[in-house]
Amino acid sequence: MLGTYNLTKSDKVLGVLCRGTDYLYKKPIGELIQPDPSNVIKKVKKIVVNKKYNKIYLATEDKKVFERFKKEFGEKLLPNFQYMYNENYDVSKFLCNLKVDRKDHFYHLAKEYLFSLFFLSKCNGFIGGYTNGTVIAWILSDNWTDTYIYDLGVYKDHNNLLEKIFSIKNEYRLNGKKYKIVTILGRKMKFKIS
Repeated sequence: MLGTYNLTKSDKVLGVLCRGTDYLYKKPIGELIQPDPSNVIKKVKKIVVNKKYNKIYLATEDKKVFERFKKEFGEKLLPNFQYMYNENYDVSKFLCNLKVDRKDHFYHLAKEYLFSLFFLSKCNGFIGGYTNGTVIAWILSDNWTDTYIYDLGVYKDHNNLLEKIFSIKNEYRLNGKKYKIVTILGRKMKFKIS
């Protein structure tokens, strides 16, 4: 069951997409890099206060990430009815290879994921990492008033010496400023692009 939300017209909901599991623990080469949940929480706190959001909807498959948000935001955090993997899941395997004791698990998982993206699209604003889910929610959106998307590149071979010496990554807002994050010898610098 996906559940229901008791929202009023005066509620202002910030949608957040914060991936965990494989993205954080396995860092699969070629996949989009996702922001650390701690950084997302800091950004959400700032936006909630500055833009006066009274509700937060978090789309995540990682129960540990959800619990961190629940601890920070309490009653402001709306329930998420999608299946979440707990912190004890087998990190040596990818999610798609895990056996889950639930009838028609992959069918329900897909339905819950699509509902979560649809609900994100109907929120007033959005914060999250750049993923295919972010793109789908953005396409379905009703023009989010506040948008912040982390575009951190893709996971590469961890032995790439050049990445350790010098790298440039994008961090941008669809409705605002663009930045380049430049790493030189391990030191990160942020540059605004006009």
